[in-house]
Amino acid sequence: MFYVLAYPAWAVTHLPNGPVVLHNVHNQYTVHPPDTVFEIQLSGKRLPTVVAGLAGLAHGYKYECWLGEGSRAQLKKWIGQTVRMAESFLMEACVDSVESAVNAERGGAGRLELCSSLLEGGLTPSQGLLQVVKQNVKIPVYVMIRPRGGDFLYSDQEVEVMRKDIELMKSHGADGLVLGALTEDGQVDAELCMELLAAARPLPITFHRAFDMVNDPVVALETLISLGFQRLLTSGCDNSALEGLPLIKRLIEQAKGRIAIMPGGGINERNLQRILEGSGAEEFHCSARSSRDSAMKFRNTCVTMGATFSAPEYGLKVTDVRKVSCWGCGCFKKQEYWFIWMT
Repeated sequence: MFYVLAYPAWAVTHLPNGPVVLHNVHNQYTVHPPDTVFEIQLSGKRLPTVVAGLAGLAHGYKYECWLGEGSRAQLKKWIGQTVRMAESFLMEACVDSVESAVNAERGGAGRLELCSSLLEGGLTPSQGLLQVVKQNVKIPVYVMIRPRGGDFLYSDQEVEVMRKDIELMKSHGADGLVLGALTEDGQVDAELCMELLAAARPLPITFHRAFDMVNDPVVALETLISLGFQRLLTSGCDNSALEGLPLIKRLIEQAKGRIAIMPGGGINERNLQRILEGSGAEEFHCSARSSRDSAMKFRNTCVTMGATFSAPEYGLKVTDVRKVSCWGCGCFKKQEYWFIWMT
């Protein structure tokens, strides 16, 4: 029997005591049971495939991906070929609720940035949110350490809050932390960051988009590397990662692997491919959210709970499984690769 496992264009969901559902964001097919040979019409071509029911190979949890895109040869021509190493992009999803965290993992995100108040760029979430998210997902959860919105110049009292939050998030299961601080003249606050990094050890730390407010990104990057940050999240010091793409590319070239550079800011399905290909980045950061109407039946539309720029009282924004699946697993990849063998 021939077995073919291709990644990352399609996903297989294994249902308890039921069929196997083969799907991507546009189509869905049901087959019975695993190990059944079937044919699928795809872009006008018929391709014989075998569903082998090998849970967890591709993304490590609930999904594995089959039926990659591109030119097809007959299966017999591939028998005995060397397996090509998997090489794909990692999606970090920024989330502010348990539902969004679960949806991001289901869609194939490789890591979460857990925040509150995404409208303000993300603030420190509650311990309760972290605990419940950790109970419901398996992928790493990096927690935002940011005590307020606005600039990144912090008072002594705010620094004390950050220290306490680091201690609490570590004790409640954070897999990593996301933080940053600047001096009044727009440089990385090396002294404060060194102190916060020491408090966070041994957790890996991402320097967040405070970087996009520095006065000299080239110097700032070297500072972050010397301090020992593992990752930098940046829009290239511009309003969006697409607009900041030239600088992101230069930063990746400057870093030379000493720190991971992760584009983020305004990334969507229309610009992701261009950003990844144009920058050379191996990770990207986005929310992949969709709007949903509230389930409230009675609505007092005369009252709002926040400023006029805040989210509608009777509207919710939640990470969309289909968007994550498309962006992170199905539509964007460095290369197509196949696992092929026979028994």
